[in-house]
Amino acid sequence: MSALAGILNRNGAPVDRSLLEAFGRGLTKHGPDDGGYAQAGSIGMVFRALWTDRESRLERQPLVSAAGHMLAWDGRLDNRHCHAARADGRSFDAADNH
Repeated sequence: MSALAGILNRNGAPVDRSLLEAFGRGLTKHGPDDGGYAQAGSIGMVFRALWTDRESRLERQPLVSAAGHMLAWDGRLDNRHCHAARADGRSFDAADNH
């Protein structure tokens, strides 16, 4: 499994980057393959990757949207082909996936 951690300073203080980096170093044994950090004001996230297949090597996390929203996910999406087809504007028939 990969690993992730986050910091939310409820008092609005900026996240200390060195603290995020320390979290990342501490999580390296759980995610030895790659890592990433994201920080926006009082919120910070760190992700450490454990690659399990070729596709996972392409991931870069945490993801940050143009609006500044952050996302890190260590999960499995079984019907990803359905969602990818819809995201590309194509219809998807589950019967075609056999």
